[in-house]
Amino acid sequence: MSIEVQLLGSGGDGTRTTANLWHAGTHVVMNGALVTRHCTNSTSTSYRGGEWVSVTIEVHGSGTIGTSRTAALVLEYEHPQYDETDADAKRLMGSGVRRC
Repeated sequence: MSIEVQLLGSGGDGTRTTANLWHAGTHVVMNGALVTRHCTNSTSTSYRGGEWVSVTIEVHGSGTIGTSRTAALVLEYEHPQYDETDADAKRLMGSGVRRC
């Protein structure tokens, strides 16, 4: 069970965004819709090799989460919740733990 911000670099000529969202065993809400896939790419640019990147992660109140690179917001989501079809989530929900 996790909600992770993936910090990734790109190699070669390909592109790979950073500050992506990985949320195994959980769902989130983005733009008013429930997101059930467990990997969502941000809108950041790709960073090569040993280039340093600063990322700010903000969590507000009941679960609005934003990830930014410098001053640009690259991903925003809210209302993290258990995936009721996930075996580990079912176990936690059965134990009385209701929130991620």
